[in-house]
Amino acid sequence: WPRCAKSRTKPTGSFATPASFWVNRSSYSLITRSKDLAGNYSAIYSTVSFTYDTSFPLSWISLPSSSVISGLSQISGTASDTGNGVVRTVNVAVKRLSDATPTWLSAAGNFDVTQANPNWISTSAFTPGNPITWRLTTLANDKLESGTSYFITSKAVDDTGNEEELGNGNQGLRASTFTFDVDLPTAVITMPAHLSYLKAGLASVISGTAADWVRNSNSANYVNQAD
Repeated sequence: WPRCAKSRTKPTGSFATPASFWVNRSSYSLITRSKDLAGNYSAIYSTVSFTYDTSFPLSWISLPSSSVISGLSQISGTASDTGNGVVRTVNVAVKRLSDATPTWLSAAGNFDVTQANPNWISTSAFTPGNPITWRLTTLANDKLESGTSYFITSKAVDDTGNEEELGNGNQGLRASTFTFDVDLPTAVITMPAHLSYLKAGLASVISGTAADWVRNSNSANYVNQAD
């Protein structure tokens, strides 16, 4: 029984432990008792049980699932925590990559937040758990520019307040980058020439060209198929 700081005038006390005493994802029980000047101990002990948790949760982006898309109904993904913890909240940030100054999606659904750090937006409400599925419907297709690329990152927070990657979110492989494309590719027949006459045996080769847009250094596309 280590002694807490004692006082005859104040019914409170404290007990300090070194940081090395606590082990991550371990459960503990605290039991206290008191003693008066006559040496009598309290008949009822006060007990509190808790889990020490310093591990941060992880989140993943599932949608969009392709690097080039023509429409987006929502941004969605999953998140999980380690040990006995649960995921309490998930925030999402979307950056437009065509701007010289980092420009992020606002909670109102516009790309008008210019700052270096992510502008975190709360996802739709979900029941805290482990694992969980989350979604964000703030971004509408009419706010996306064809030929422009976007970066999406998410940040999970567990029930003890631990933030993913110390508050930076999933900036690596669990994040997502996509290009919005609603421009149509083009195809041109170069051989045979239009309304031309060909001798027998010269119509064996039909050729042409096809192209798709290249808007800027942050986005590019290619022709996938020609029929």
